[in-house]
Amino acid sequence: MRRASAVLVPIAFLFSVTSATAKSDFLEKILLTYKISDSGSLAERSCGICHVSDSDYGMNSYGKQLAVAMAEADETSLTAAIMKKIEAMDADGDGFTNAEELRADKAPGDSKDKPAGTPKPPPAAGDAKPPASGSGSGAKPPATGTTKPPTGKTEPATTEGGGEGQPQPGAEEAAPPTSEPTEQAEEEPVEEPEPPKRLIPKNGFHPAVVHFPIALFIAGLLLDLWGLLTKKHELLWAGWYNLVLAALSAVIGVVTGYLAMIYMKIPFKGVITEHFLFAVTGAFVMWMMVSMRVHRHEDMHVFQRLVYWLLAVIGLILISWAGHLGGVFVYGE
Repeated sequence: MRRASAVLVPIAFLFSVTSATAKSDFLEKILLTYKISDSGSLAERSCGICHVSDSDYGMNSYGKQLAVAMAEADETSLTAAIMKKIEAMDADGDGFTNAEELRADKAPGDSKDKPAGTPKPPPAAGDAKPPASGSGSGAKPPATGTTKPPTGKTEPATTEGGGEGQPQPGAEEAAPPTSEPTEQAEEEPVEEPEPPKRLIPKNGFHPAVVHFPIALFIAGLLLDLWGLLTKKHELLWAGWYNLVLAALSAVIGVVTGYLAMIYMKIPFKGVITEHFLFAVTGAFVMWMMVSMRVHRHEDMHVFQRLVYWLLAVIGLILISWAGHLGGVFVYGE
């Protein structure tokens, strides 16, 4: 009973610390919002839409505009409304707006990747004209001073006392046009595109799995250390089970990470390469520790235990750095 409780307590704790997940799929949001094909140029560019390149995950000019818009909206995930706010901007300064480039399957953060043709010049500040009151396009609005615009209509008759009489028929046609109701000027809510339902998501369940080996491995080391200091065999057994579960979940984490790379078309370059290699090496170290300890547990010799704990430190460094690189990929530096 004591051994079972020693195993169940850290596992229960584990479920409480592994609920964190990574960001939503920004690429899928952009492709859905602008109806971009999965075989298009932007889909192939993948993370390079918002990042400097597929190996440098610093934000490019378009990514920085999105980050500012998300901060202003107090959002941690990308929405269609946020993308709408920066559509009229020109992130890369090539003359085309962000919306024009995205709809043409071009990267809004890369000035060398732009639609064919000449961009439309932005309207000058003095070019705007007020709405015409007559049929001619150059008609001016009625003046507010003493001079009255020629209307071609009979002026209203006045009485001897100076008051106005009844206006002549047709006089009301000279009134200036009324403006549109203010309600029509309000922006309509942006409809969020619904992502297609998949049996296996594009992230391959990697965000849900990847935290298990980290938490299990750390919990196992702490239980081992506690068991050695207190000489309690139950804690050593609990540490052993946590180590085995950590090694198993590490393999699952590597597999799901590889699936995510394929489904999301993430190039095997830069920080992703480092993240993957550190994770694979960390999983290999865990299995070395399992092989050293199987059938031995607390009966390891002094030299074996020193090698075991040296591997534990190396494994802890490897999975910690792999986790850091994963955070850099998802959230940026």
